[in-house]
Amino acid sequence: MRQKVLATVALRPGRTPMTDVELRRLCGTPQAVSDLQRVLEDAPKYHVRVTGAPAGARAAKELMRELPDGWSVDDKFVYGVYLNEEMVGCVDILRGYPEDGCAFVGLLLVGGEWRDRGAGREAYEKAEAIMRAWGGGRIR
Repeated sequence: MRQKVLATVALRPGRTPMTDVELRRLCGTPQAVSDLQRVLEDAPKYHVRVTGAPAGARAAKELMRELPDGWSVDDKFVYGVYLNEEMVGCVDILRGYPEDGCAFVGLLLVGGEWRDRGAGREAYEKAEAIMRAWGGGRIR
């Protein structure tokens, strides 16, 4: 039997840990897309490292719609990571990908000043609970 090991997050000096992180499924409203775009633009190093350029003007819309060939929007879940009513990050999950019984985390991103304060860890723990509730045994 495997034991679950929780990693300890080392905070930068002067940073306090986050609490009360909430995940909310985004439905593509103009406000949600605008907030998601702001979060994506608030993490320029991620986009440059992955794509070679900063987040484009349509990055949020693209993230909301991106799917592997043959997959349905019914299997895509994009969550905003909220702290005190402010979206500070996002989680992109595909249910049943790449195979039944598996959930795939395409992106977990916490922007700007919220990094290194535990918000990402809390967001992952909440996302993991959602994925486990789907009944799959694997998370990738």
